[in-house]
Amino acid sequence: MNNYEINEIVEGTIREIRPYGALITFPDDRSGLLHIKQISDAFISNINTYLQVNAQIKVRIIEIDKLNGFLKLSLKSVPHNERVQFDRSKRETTINPSQTDFSALEKALPEWIENTLKEIDNDQTEH
Repeated sequence: MNNYEINEIVEGTIREIRPYGALITFPDDRSGLLHIKQISDAFISNINTYLQVNAQIKVRIIEIDKLNGFLKLSLKSVPHNERVQFDRSKRETTINPSQTDFSALEKALPEWIENTLKEIDNDQTEH
């Protein structure tokens, strides 16, 4: 079994993607978790836009479980020039503005404004 060290950058394979992170395996059958918060400093609503199953990826070891050797991993602490860049174009959806219908919002907006103004007036008269 390889002697991994904290802060070491290692390459593994993404075996499984879950909503909270990715399970990554290494050549010596060791595995670890790349938690969603360790992928990027930006908010991630869909982890699948950042990672792909079976992809090779470099990650930094941030913690090692002394009992079972399970690794806790970070991608955001790996230098940008060493990171794998995934093709995100397949997952992005482009919305055509001419096919977007906001008429229901446009119709409801005057009523929402009127109700809000009434609530404000009621709050001011109560105080």
